Amino acid sequence: MAIDDTTADNAEKASAAQNTADTSKQQGKQFTQADIDAIVEDRLGRDRRTREEALAKELGMSLKDAKALIKARKAEEDANKSELQREREARAKAEAERDALRLSKDLEKWQAKYGRKNNIPESDWDRLRGETESEIEEDARLWAKARGLDKAGGPTPRGGNNPSQNPFNQAFLQATGRGGR
Repeated sequence: MAIDDTTADNAEKASAAQNTADTSKQQGKQFTQADIDAIVEDRLGRDRRTREEALAKELGMSLKDAKALIKARKAEEDANKSELQREREARAKAEAERDALRLSKDLEKWQAKYGRKNNIPESDWDRLRGETESEIEEDARLWAKARGLDKAGGPTPRGGNNPSQNPFNQAFLQATGRGGR
């Protein structure tokens, strides 16, 4: 009887092992990210070559020849531009550079003007942002307000502009009997 139980247990174990093997075959191979990347790269490469071959067949020449032809055509168009067109393009480019330089100098001038006006430290003038004078003026006003700068260029006291509103000052005045409410 003990032999029959052992045989039955062995048969069950063998059956379970067979089921596990069948399940793993059904699940298929597990791929790593590198394997998937390689498969996708290969498929994209084949697709690219197929499209290039179709395009070359449609053009009646190789892609290398088509690229060379396009480059030669662009060079020919540049050579055919009139002297006047080239001068106009050069002038437009120079004007754009001049305008950019002028705007840069104006921005620096406005930053200094409104930095001084709003008591912003000189080291922080370059932090003012805007493209126009009014934008820089507004940014300087908001920047100074956010940092609590008073007329002397330092932060406003904790009690605001009225030092008697400061809780420490009020306690001191009450303790010395010289005021307070």
